[in-house]
Amino acid sequence: MKKVKLVLIVALLTFVAAGISNADGFTGKKSVKQAFTISLEKALQDPGLVVSMNQQLNIHILNFYIGPSLRADVFYQKILYRITGTRQQWLEFFHRQGSSINSANKDD
Repeated sequence: MKKVKLVLIVALLTFVAAGISNADGFTGKKSVKQAFTISLEKALQDPGLVVSMNQQLNIHILNFYIGPSLRADVFYQKILYRITGTRQQWLEFFHRQGSSINSANKDD
């Protein structure tokens, strides 16, 4: 009887450990439900997506891409957004975001 209890306890602990290791917050991986390709103009219409873009992107991504257009991947609400725009559109986005941050600091 003691062996059966011990086996049950070990099995329970194994299942609990496996469940914890598969939890979204415990693993470092981002689980993606879907992926969408959208334009930068369309992405700017969603304030939450703009916040995610500010957190995950910076102007230095423009240094690595040569060409007329750029695609940046942003995770927002477990959805991967592939945001495309011209180099000029991305420059305007980063400068606009920087100016809004600087203007907010000037009021202090």
